[in-house]
Amino acid sequence: MLAEIKERFRGKYPMGSAKELEEMEQALLYYDSFDSKEALVLGSQVIRQSEKYGEDMVVRIIRQRDHAVIFQYLGDACGQRNLDFAEAKQNTVIKTGHCSLWALVQEETVGGLDMVFSEDSECLPAGGAFPIYEKGKIVAILTTSGLHEGNDHRVVVAALCVVRRKSEPPFHGLIV
Repeated sequence: MLAEIKERFRGKYPMGSAKELEEMEQALLYYDSFDSKEALVLGSQVIRQSEKYGEDMVVRIIRQRDHAVIFQYLGDACGQRNLDFAEAKQNTVIKTGHCSLWALVQEETVGGLDMVFSEDSECLPAGGAFPIYEKGKIVAILTTSGLHEGNDHRVVVAALCVVRRKSEPPFHGLIV
């Protein structure tokens, strides 16, 4: 499956696309403090943002230090398959320290992410998972699954913009 992803998106990202995602992370994902109450606010906002797409989704936020789930929502039409996709996106964040879409963009523009793209990596480099930073360290990971055409990524960015009271940073690449 990972080889198919690489082939499908070959040449779709201009140089600098990964840098744009890194700048998005800097603008939206750095908190002074992030705890379970912040997870509830953020997770609830992701669900609100997803309603415009008319599809159910999974939203999960784990605390990085012990991998405990501190927020989870499983839409009525979602199941274990969506949870598995969310976990694979989460694994991508753990391995790269960046949002799961960044891994695809970085591989397509620069390469060097064999730890994500090997068939036994248990990763899914597609939009929908984001690290949450506190004082420069990843303290939580937000993952989503269930929407299509990059909308997992879009709803998280929209929710972060609302919660953080910031405008959406630019990204000129394809969102998947």
